Amino acid sequence: MFSLISPRHLVCIAGCAALVSVGASCSSLRGGAVIQPEADQALRAMSTTVGGAPTMVFEATRSSDPELQQAAGFDQSAKVTVYVQRPDHVRVQSVSQEGGRDLYFNGKTVTTVDHGAKTFRVERAPATINQFVDDYTKGWAAYPPLADLVVSAPYSRIAKSKGRISLLKDETVNGVECRHVFCEGDAVDWDVWIGKGDYLPRRFDVAYGNLKGAPMTEGDLGNWQLAVAIDDAVFTPVIPAGYQPAGR
Repeated sequence: MFSLISPRHLVCIAGCAALVSVGASCSSLRGGAVIQPEADQALRAMSTTVGGAPTMVFEATRSSDPELQQAAGFDQSAKVTVYVQRPDHVRVQSVSQEGGRDLYFNGKTVTTVDHGAKTFRVERAPATINQFVDDYTKGWAAYPPLADLVVSAPYSRIAKSKGRISLLKDETVNGVECRHVFCEGDAVDWDVWIGKGDYLPRRFDVAYGNLKGAPMTEGDLGNWQLAVAIDDAVFTPVIPAGYQPAGR
């Protein structure tokens, strides 16, 4: 569990303050439609690197404020593995104290398995990952930020709305030198740490300003594998014996 203002957001504030020395104040970054070229370039490079990969696998260790569990069913902490095969396959495997979940999307259906409740659900789904993410997150009070990383153009989702994109203090994340980019949106604010050498996202911090208290979810990203072969079995839904259809 962590507070509504996390140590990483304190770093954001400190980094923003540091920009005063080069002529940019916090009020100008957050109070107007400011896009800093270096920050925008780093975010676009990350988007191209991740969104352009025909296949990819990565892991995330995520923690969320309790308010997100109540509002959107987030686990307070989870270890997540994501598999993507463009244009129409996604597998998300989440392990947590609550039991964990699996999601399988194959361009025709989406299957979700809740291991805590021992239930499953199979629903019709659109043909592509992009359409699926748009439909799946529509109307949610909050949705997992990893959804924004599996589409073909993450930039269009992370940098949408107010268009305020700023560069904060460079940091080292798990041994990787990163550019720290902040994006302020109408409802969701993104902090993302982008590797300087490979343009892969290494850490995220997302605040949901549309919810009371602006609760946050944060996590580290790693074990990236791009353009690798993924066995078809990874995307084949597995429903353990004894699980019941959700809603019964």
